[in-house]
Amino acid sequence: MKAQFILVIFSILALTNVGILKLADGRIQVIEGDRIRNPNQYNENQQHWKHGVLTDDYDTAAAYAVHRRRRNGDFAFERGLFRRNI
Repeated sequence: MKAQFILVIFSILALTNVGILKLADGRIQVIEGDRIRNPNQYNENQQHWKHGVLTDDYDTAAAYAVHRRRRNGDFAFERGLFRRNI
């Protein structure tokens, strides 16, 4: 029953615009898709940012720029996450 429940949850998440981050203590954190966006300032040599995803030379995801919501509705860069963590 537990495996079926997990499958249902992951199926729902696959239909929505979210990311799943596994934390060091084994818990998971859901990241809303609108929080993944290009950082305001990034190295000019890294021109491969697309919608908050840093791509490598093969156009595969290498890292994600996660932002937090501010009270005024704006977003502020929170942290970068490597692909292996998402």
